[in-house]
Amino acid sequence: MLTLLRVLQEKLFAIDRQPHEHQDALVGLSCFGLLTPAIPAYLNSDFFTTGVAVLVTLCSFFADCLYVGTVWNVIDRWVALGFSIYMFGLVWPQLPCLAVMNLIPLLGFLSFSRSSRTKAQWRLRHSLWHLFLAVDMPLFLAFGAYPR
Repeated sequence: MLTLLRVLQEKLFAIDRQPHEHQDALVGLSCFGLLTPAIPAYLNSDFFTTGVAVLVTLCSFFADCLYVGTVWNVIDRWVALGFSIYMFGLVWPQLPCLAVMNLIPLLGFLSFSRSSRTKAQWRLRHSLWHLFLAVDMPLFLAFGAYPR
């Protein structure tokens, strides 16, 4: 338990710049895929979720492209964690099993990105992480939070 708390503290409070992270146009462009949950949110008059999706996108762009290795890394982690918990709460009432099962690919893609060792790996893997979220989040909102 103490080890888990230490890891959380290191990952959530430390900038934790990795040598392979760098400014990259593909990663920066992939950050804007995080806007996709704003579409079903806006179409369902959920302006809070729409606004938070925009905030998540900006924080990701700042942390992963413009200001790599700065305090934006920490801000991005906290905003993303908060949005993830919020999204889980939106989807849970309609799709509880699927919401829990979604943690498997979510953590898989995140781990794949975090395990990068070279700039080329990070460029591809982190862009894939953003692409996964760009598909996953709006689908869960459309079918879980806003069922018709």
